[in-house]
Amino acid sequence: MRYLILIRHSQPAIEPEMAGRKWHLSAEGRARCRQLAEQISSYQPSPIVCSTEPKASETAALLSAQLGISYSTNHDLREHERDTVPYLGQEKWERAITEFFTRPDELVLGNETATQALQRFDRAVQKILHQHTEGNIAIVAHGTVITLFLAQHASIEPLPFWHALTLPAFFVVSLPDYVLINAIKALE
Repeated sequence: MRYLILIRHSQPAIEPEMAGRKWHLSAEGRARCRQLAEQISSYQPSPIVCSTEPKASETAALLSAQLGISYSTNHDLREHERDTVPYLGQEKWERAITEFFTRPDELVLGNETATQALQRFDRAVQKILHQHTEGNIAIVAHGTVITLFLAQHASIEPLPFWHALTLPAFFVVSLPDYVLINAIKALE
């Protein structure tokens, strides 16, 4: 059986004055990548493809080094477009993300609807799978787009799933049927 391993990036250093897409991993986030690499090694992913956002590409680079496999970037694996949204704090952020998931066709947060973000991310994943027809593929991306993708393909309920995410986390999906084999392999 072949697998798609969807990896949520490790813990970033939050800088409220800067757009989240520019955040880098924290020292703790870099340390957590060692455990993450150990846990995904049994799936023998090759290659790793990641978002171009620093927190995802740094996660991929650390995994790549520890596992001894290559990685590349793909801009369309980025998080939901929300550069125009200032840092909201936890309570306001949770209300905004609830609106995002419950009204997927409306522009309620940032510059992209949930549906648009899903379509972009899904096209990127399908292209990667088409380019790599053998072996297990690991994709390092972001919580919101991974949640949207799994809601579409593996029939998860998006909001409870998103709330349960940790940094990092990974999800193993069988191919070509998109059955979620390991729901939340979270690292805390």
